[in-house]
Amino acid sequence: MLKYEENINKLSLLKKIESALNNKGNFQIIEGGKAVLSSSEFDFSGCGNKIIFWSLSNNAENIWLLLHALFHKVIPIIIPAKISEFQIDSLFKTYPGFGLFKNKKIIFNNEPVKANSKLFLAMLTSGSTGEPKLIAATEIALEHSIKAIDKAQGLEDINSTGVVLPLHYSYAFVNQLLWAIYYQKELIITKGFSPPVDAMIELEKSKAEMLCMVGTQLHVLSNLGFDKTYKLNGVKLVNFAGSPFPVSNYSNIKSLFPKARIINNYGCTEALPRLTVKNIDDSYKDNTNVGYPIPGIKLRIVGETPGLIEFSGASASIGILEKDGNITKHPEWIKSGDIGTLKENNLFLFGRDDQIVKIGGERFSLITIENAFLSVAEIDYAFAFLSKKNEENSFLETVICGKKRPELVELQRTLKLRLPFNAMPSVIYWVEHCPKTSNEKMDRVAVRELINKNKLEIFWKNENQSRFQKKEV
Repeated sequence: MLKYEENINKLSLLKKIESALNNKGNFQIIEGGKAVLSSSEFDFSGCGNKIIFWSLSNNAENIWLLLHALFHKVIPIIIPAKISEFQIDSLFKTYPGFGLFKNKKIIFNNEPVKANSKLFLAMLTSGSTGEPKLIAATEIALEHSIKAIDKAQGLEDINSTGVVLPLHYSYAFVNQLLWAIYYQKELIITKGFSPPVDAMIELEKSKAEMLCMVGTQLHVLSNLGFDKTYKLNGVKLVNFAGSPFPVSNYSNIKSLFPKARIINNYGCTEALPRLTVKNIDDSYKDNTNVGYPIPGIKLRIVGETPGLIEFSGASASIGILEKDGNITKHPEWIKSGDIGTLKENNLFLFGRDDQIVKIGGERFSLITIENAFLSVAEIDYAFAFLSKKNEENSFLETVICGKKRPELVELQRTLKLRLPFNAMPSVIYWVEHCPKTSNEKMDRVAVRELINKNKLEIFWKNENQSRFQKKEV
């Protein structure tokens, strides 16, 4: 038998896809408790080098069709399954030479453009704000990413992964779907957490050994008391990403997954998609510490500390896919868009580059304020921002969201323990159901629009907070 390190370098990602399509090896898609084998119900011949928006849903048939498309050199752009007709029309207008795979048909509204020969697939991203970007990935970069993630997370003994996130997330797409194909593991498809009890029953029956989650999912499970009624002893590893690690829920995580290692991940789609990993244990208290770089990734801080985080490495995307099919290549060092610092090879993350403000003459991260709110069990989302009141001054405000209103006295006590006086918000807004992006994050642009239209309830107004807060320039 080949040694592990030798075995992982034996075949390319495309060869592994070909093997999966021929139902060889150990890769399987498990749906509804049964293995769903590959079948070809669509003729992709003649579609090579054409760029097609692919609405990736969490079902075996759609996944197998995607793999057939990749094998025939179709260039898919992974987009959400629930994308609206309006959003599709907008994409067609922005990228007129691209097609759309829908209802087992490929639709082109204009003459198809020819893709750059290095392009393997692309992913749509924009975060919670900003214009959409198409992140271009090569086959080689994806292979590097898959292998680096596998090594950094120690996945040699993991034989299956349970999908509870939409697979259009770059995090789940690479860390679960492509990883399972490359290493010949089981990909267990669930219906997610709608409703949560069905997902828990599915995961319990399936014996999934690895999960990839976001913090808000854990909040849902904890609020419903699932950590007291379920013990998923078969789960060996739980990955978290997409938001600050929910330190306040660590005991809930360990109760729900008593035999699992817990790993926090940081990255961005441009990184395909991981940059650092952090093993979490009882001693972990500072969730700004997002760990050490995965193999092959280099990090640097630009400017004063904390400063802009930039990265480089073989697992990074090649650049931005343009509407003519060409790629605008990234520079050697790629901007992450985040602020942080490096200490003893660990990265400490302080938020987006627009989340650093000056409060009382000191630089302060808005993510720290949001983390203070997220430590309260009833709060699922928090958004801290500076609201401009006049030409010179702004006030710090925060929007909180959750199915249950927190007690004001308890919230005030928590904030006083975690935040200095000059970082206390002037206004706190409450909303039960906040607008979300396609990636299930709080849609901060939409939330600001609601505030501007006076459509959010003021939960608390801090009459004593007269200190002005200014955005750091």
